[in-house]
Amino acid sequence: MNDRLSCNHEHICTREKQIKAHRTSDLKTRTTVNYVFFSIAINFFCTFAIWFFL
Repeated sequence: MNDRLSCNHEHICTREKQIKAHRTSDLKTRTTVNYVFFSIAINFFCTFAIWFFL
């Protein structure tokens, strides 16, 4: 009985670690997407502003 309980506990811990890892990678992906999006937006805006004022 005790052996089964510890096995189950380990399974839950592993699951929590997987969820945490997934959340972390999800956050990294979102941050990267935001960064790329803002970079493109800023570059586009600067190019447009320079072209417009010249």
